[in-house]
Amino acid sequence: RSLQAYEKIGGRECFRSLNGMMQSMKDLAAKYPHLMTINTIGESYIKKYGTSGINITKYDITYELPPGGYDILAFNITASNSTRQSPDKGKMLIASRVHAREWATAELNARFIEALVEGYESDADV
Repeated sequence: RSLQAYEKIGGRECFRSLNGMMQSMKDLAAKYPHLMTINTIGESYIKKYGTSGINITKYDITYELPPGGYDILAFNITASNSTRQSPDKGKMLIASRVHAREWATAELNARFIEALVEGYESDADV
């Protein structure tokens, strides 16, 4: 599926929404299971503790926190069929969308993951 097929943040067509981002990463992992896995490494505060009666007011605007929360996911990008196993490979940790309105970091890192995974067998620079 193309980037355009996923749900976007309203009024900002260049940023996938959280649901659009999660679906695109799940689709990518399903298409390239030998290069990408998704692991749950924790839960958001809201998922763990709930939002009963919690609202946030900032700049005279009150935000109602959504119910349910989300899992915190880690995307592992590596060739599982490589002759070099994990201890022999370099490691990199990239964190994004740590705060709710950090849209650019998640989109940038998703595009980086897509470039790595989709270009693995066809782009020598990857």
